[in-house]
Amino acid sequence: MLAQQVRDDDGVWIFRKWNPDKINVPYPQSTDAEADSTMGPILFCYICAAVNCCMNVAFEEVINHFVDGIQLPEEFFTQQKETLEFCNKIIRSCGILFTILGLFCLFSPIIALLNFIPLVGALLGSVAGFAAFVFSLIVGLTLSSLTIGLAWVFFRPLIGIPLLCLTAGGIYLALFYNPNAMSVVAPVPTPVSVAE
Repeated sequence: MLAQQVRDDDGVWIFRKWNPDKINVPYPQSTDAEADSTMGPILFCYICAAVNCCMNVAFEEVINHFVDGIQLPEEFFTQQKETLEFCNKIIRSCGILFTILGLFCLFSPIIALLNFIPLVGALLGSVAGFAAFVFSLIVGLTLSSLTIGLAWVFFRPLIGIPLLCLTAGGIYLALFYNPNAMSVVAPVPTPVSVAE
């Protein structure tokens, strides 16, 4: 068990949560984690504030750990770091997959209606399903990279800023890019009339 042994007001030794950031704290004062401050006003980065609030509740810096046997501090902190990195990868990838799945599910009633058309319904349903999947994939990846980029732009700018640039490029390609405007067409010569 990781805990801090302190003497209470009656002179009795008791245990309380151990916080590595608050070592010498008087007895009545709490050793709970302090909320991290967001970088900038909440209006500009409401996603950062929401994620920060959730992380402070879910992953508090105060340690409550019980183990049967002997465990060295280095082993404990290495194990906790690996668990946190694994959970971050799982949560991030599941969030991206569920965004894509949620967008695809928006089109499922249309695909089901197309399947009811006699003779060509299966073909139309398959084409609509493929188009819905491609749309969901592109929009889901764009929205996910936008969310991750906004959440990281203040804490990890070397990751957040390139993600926001990729998102801006994806939005430009999806909405404003016209491949026909780039083709060069030779001008057609105008006929010249010769007066006699």
